[in-house]
Amino acid sequence: ASRVDVHHLKEFLGGRNTEAPQDAIQVLDVVLRAAKSLKDYVIIGRSFFSEALGNGNLADGIEFWRGYYQSIRPTQMGLSLNIDSSARPFFKPICVTSFIMENAKLRDISRPLGDADRLKAKKALRGTTVETNHTGYRKCYKVIGISNEPANQIMFSLGNEESQLSVAQYFRDKYKLQLKFPALPCIQVGSSKKPTYIPMELCGIVKGQKYPKKLNTDQVTALLKATCQRPAERERNIITVKH
Repeated sequence: ASRVDVHHLKEFLGGRNTEAPQDAIQVLDVVLRAAKSLKDYVIIGRSFFSEALGNGNLADGIEFWRGYYQSIRPTQMGLSLNIDSSARPFFKPICVTSFIMENAKLRDISRPLGDADRLKAKKALRGTTVETNHTGYRKCYKVIGISNEPANQIMFSLGNEESQLSVAQYFRDKYKLQLKFPALPCIQVGSSKKPTYIPMELCGIVKGQKYPKKLNTDQVTALLKATCQRPAERERNIITVKH
């Protein structure tokens, strides 16, 4: 790794050089980010977000988390730490079945999803990380898609056995779990060539995942309304965050 020459930084801070040493400033930015615990914050670029700083509903299975942005800036007086409040959309850490109901605005998930709702669910969930606990311990998976068929119609064979059973039957026999929503499709994990299917009701969306897609008009309005603050209130919140 290359080493940063702090001589130019000292010269700048001492007023003997007017050109800010950008490489040294970038290193200080990295050090500041590394000082924050990954357990307490979700770090995105130069911003830090935490549910503990405040959150709110944006509908469709999405919520916002409050946070703050920080960066070191060169000024005529030396270096200054620029801090401002921020907010960003995140996936709600809820069961996938609850997410599907919110995202597609469904009231009844006891029946199979229509093609439009299934494709919408696939688009919303693909790339997210879900967790399961039905085996007795927590395990996380990255979603690569959802099945075309419901859990009670996806058939496969175990080992060399010729007889087939459904995903719903498999979870009932192996884990003594009677699915509440066997007509829902399954979460697809693993690889596209050799996928593993997990019933939606056994999967929860892992906490702290940023929502990467474009917000709709109502969500943008709700986010702006929730984060709009008067200057004095904004200053108080920033001071509170830093302490």
